[in-house]
Amino acid sequence: MEKTNEPTNKVTKFDNLSLPELVAELATLNDQKNTITLREKSIKGEILLRYEAEKTKLLSAKPEPYGVVNVQDQGFKIAITTPKKVEWDQKELAKVVDEIRTAGEDPTEYVDIEYSVPETKYKAWPQAIKEAFIKARTVRPGTPTMNISEAA
Repeated sequence: MEKTNEPTNKVTKFDNLSLPELVAELATLNDQKNTITLREKSIKGEILLRYEAEKTKLLSAKPEPYGVVNVQDQGFKIAITTPKKVEWDQKELAKVVDEIRTAGEDPTEYVDIEYSVPETKYKAWPQAIKEAFIKARTVRPGTPTMNISEAA
C-alpha cells in the first residue's frame, strides 16, 4: 500500500461560502460550543456531587487535603483531583527577601523575582522616567482577535 501525505481527517472547505454565510456558521458553532461547555460542566458537577462524600473521606485519610483520590463505581474508575493552591503574601515575601539580602546572601537562590510595569502606569509617567525604563521595555504585537458585526 502506497503512503500518501493526505490528511485522514479532511477539513471542510469554506471558500465557496459568502461572508454572511461564514458569519452565520461562526454564530452557530459558537452557540453549540457554549451549549456543550455548559452541559459538560453540569455533568462533571453532578458526578463530583455524587462522589463528594467518598472524596472527602479518602482525602481525610491523606496527610494533606489535596491530591488525587480514586473512586470505583459501576465499572468506572473516577480520579478526582483536588489541586494544591499555594498563595504567597507579597509584603511578607518582600520582607524576607530584604532580610536575606541584609544577611549578605542572594535571595534569587530562594525566590523568583520578576518586575512588571502596568502599561497604564507607564503611559502616565513623566518623559524623564520613561526614558530611564525604555531599555527594559519591549513591545510586541499580541494575538489578533476578530469581532464581526453588521455594518450600520
